[in-house]
Amino acid sequence: MIIAGFCLILMLSIPRQGVAQQQFGPAYEYHFIDLGVGFGLDYGGIVGAKVAFIMPFRQISVFGAGGLQFFGFGWNVGTTFRILSMKKSRTFRPNIKLMYGINRSTMVINASEYDGMFTGWTPGIGAEFRFGKKKSNGFDVDINFPIGSDEYEARMNLIEADPRVESIIVLPVAFSIGYHHEF
Repeated sequence: MIIAGFCLILMLSIPRQGVAQQQFGPAYEYHFIDLGVGFGLDYGGIVGAKVAFIMPFRQISVFGAGGLQFFGFGWNVGTTFRILSMKKSRTFRPNIKLMYGINRSTMVINASEYDGMFTGWTPGIGAEFRFGKKKSNGFDVDINFPIGSDEYEARMNLIEADPRVESIIVLPVAFSIGYHHEF
């Protein structure tokens, strides 16, 4: 399934140079891949990496991320829609996104049977801040709204009912920050 997804991305991206030349002129240098490293869900976990494939439509990209979580390897796949056009001169690029992957985890001190990672959907908003002559380098800052799965909710109910657990901290949002470069 993953291989089929990458094949689909490659097929959709073949006409990218022609589309870019029609929209921006023959001298336009089109970027196809965006690689980044950072912290948070957008990078698969506490710290990780992300690769995004920019579609010919320029407003849309699809991405995959992987990183270290508290209990192992975290991942996310998704799509990003840029609200403003990706003009070469634009240094501020706000976006919205939807991703699926590891978006919640539980950790209980002295009760490791409750430790775990859970998959689910995560919508989010963010912005890229681009710099450099070609605007191919940048930082991004995102706020994400993880939607807990049924499995996560069931685990939280068990934790809340356990008399050994004195306090629970549940963060309603997740932040991400990272550096990336377009190729």
